Amino acid sequence: MTMLTKEFLAGFELISFDVFDTLLLRPFARPTDLFRKLEHDTGANGFAEARIAAEKRANRRARQNGLTEARFDEIYAEIPKWAAMKEKELEAERQCLVANPEVVAVWNAAKAMGKKVVIASDMYLPAPFLKDVLTSNGIDGWDGFYLSNECQAQKWSGALYDLVLKDFGLPPEKVLHIGDNNHSDVLSANQRGIVAYGYQKVIDRFFAECPFAKPFSRAGENDFLCGALSLGWHLYKFNHPDWTYWNRLGFLFAGVLGFAYMSMVGEDARRRGMDRLLFVMRDGYVLERIFKMLFPDLRTDLIWGSRAQAVLATRYMGRTAIGIDARRKYILKCLRDRLGVSLSDCEESEYLQTGKLPRHADSALDQAGREVANEVKAYVEQFQIDPVHTAIVDGTSTHFTMQRFFGSMVGRDLFTYYLFTNLPVENGLTMTCADWDLRYLRFAEFLFGSPHPPLEGIRDGKTVFAEEVHVFERFKMQHSEEIAAGAADCAAVLKRFGVGVSHSLWMDWNDAFMDNQSPEDCEHMALARDSIAIDHTKEFSPVIVPPAARVPVVKVFGRTLLGARRCRIGTVRSVEVYFLNRIRIAKFKRRALFNRIEKLVLKR
Repeated sequence: MTMLTKEFLAGFELISFDVFDTLLLRPFARPTDLFRKLEHDTGANGFAEARIAAEKRANRRARQNGLTEARFDEIYAEIPKWAAMKEKELEAERQCLVANPEVVAVWNAAKAMGKKVVIASDMYLPAPFLKDVLTSNGIDGWDGFYLSNECQAQKWSGALYDLVLKDFGLPPEKVLHIGDNNHSDVLSANQRGIVAYGYQKVIDRFFAECPFAKPFSRAGENDFLCGALSLGWHLYKFNHPDWTYWNRLGFLFAGVLGFAYMSMVGEDARRRGMDRLLFVMRDGYVLERIFKMLFPDLRTDLIWGSRAQAVLATRYMGRTAIGIDARRKYILKCLRDRLGVSLSDCEESEYLQTGKLPRHADSALDQAGREVANEVKAYVEQFQIDPVHTAIVDGTSTHFTMQRFFGSMVGRDLFTYYLFTNLPVENGLTMTCADWDLRYLRFAEFLFGSPHPPLEGIRDGKTVFAEEVHVFERFKMQHSEEIAAGAADCAAVLKRFGVGVSHSLWMDWNDAFMDNQSPEDCEHMALARDSIAIDHTKEFSPVIVPPAARVPVVKVFGRTLLGARRCRIGTVRSVEVYFLNRIRIAKFKRRALFNRIEKLVLKR
């Protein structure tokens, strides 16, 4: 609202303010979402549709009786079955309505300049209730209060503006009205000669700034998430004028996923009688910040663990062929670079195939493993872990290496929470997983980074970090604090408005983002890479992929006859071939066929 400067306001004697979506904001994509949310939260099946229909009938009856619109009590008189929901609706309104700091700043500036300020709203809610909500949100001192159901005059028809002009005896050009509805707040006011400022709805701004959000939003659970995020996003930007792209990424994605995961962890931990949670770094940096805000009564600590040290100390090679191969290669690297043990090509080959080492190498490895275990045990003992009431919180795991490692330090398997794993959880008594879908694994790993370098190991009971850090790791470290700040703010918003976020919903949210990335997204995320290598020094892959795009390949008389589309589910790519850009005639998923079709029908 930079146009509404003090110099501009000085030209008016009275400033009129709309209430909903202007002075006060709701965390909903549309007003009727309140009824659906109320139905969802109370289990009152059928209430939302009944409430919407009742308002239409009540207004129709009011007009038949020569009135402008129905009052709140008259609406509920149409649905006696739902009489108990009347007070619940008012309480829900009270809890979800928040002051819009952007418009309140104009309200306060106008009052400080000695201007008269009035409320003008087309609304069915009772005037005493609305006045109380405004006052409790720091909005008071109005010179006039015009509510359509109380005055029986609406802004929509212009009659409410006539009342304002009559009561204050001002020429219309000396009145400025601020509101969000194009007809009621702008066109109708202008028809009375009043100067109108059309305030863009927060949800519309959100859709404009985040192009992926509108395709995602639809009736149901998605709308609740979009509405809350749009309001939180608006407040966050107002309170942080120096916000960055990485704050945005943290708010929109790390916050949503972290809120969903930490909600599950906290509720489950309480059921199990856990009173302390150890967050494994570096994934735990963002997650612990969110958890402490959601469950301040549970004790948390950050604990460092090195997969590299765990492999060396436990000699645990994992549960998949790929994992075993990676760990054996790492052991060979340790023997060569750390322990100075040389093996012949034959011996290395045999170890990779069978896991058997020559005696001298095996002995050196055992000695190094014992030293690492002793170092880490001294570090872990500092936490004074009660294994019965303490759980570990981790991000991603394929082989549950860190759980085994920490368990060996305290002499008992510690219950562990995981966000992702691509293997079945073997023992529900010692671990649980939030979600088994790995298609956004790398994206999550990037979001839950920390400003710390990769851990090299534990020495003398203290953490030792890698001195040489890969450029992609530095990029991740550089922006992790901004991501964490945005994530914590988002989680606070979702908690405040009671938005439930399932993991399938988060996947849908990510799908919408991946398919509707803006040029800004593509530019900033171009260097976002994540490594699943044991020591984070290689195997870096993009955390997001470019959006799917239709590519014309064969044209006849200017019309595309045969075309292809690169498709994506998470980070899994495929190609679909279309006839006349509408009829799908083939789909290729396998890499060899993908390469072939790229050569044949996709532009390079």
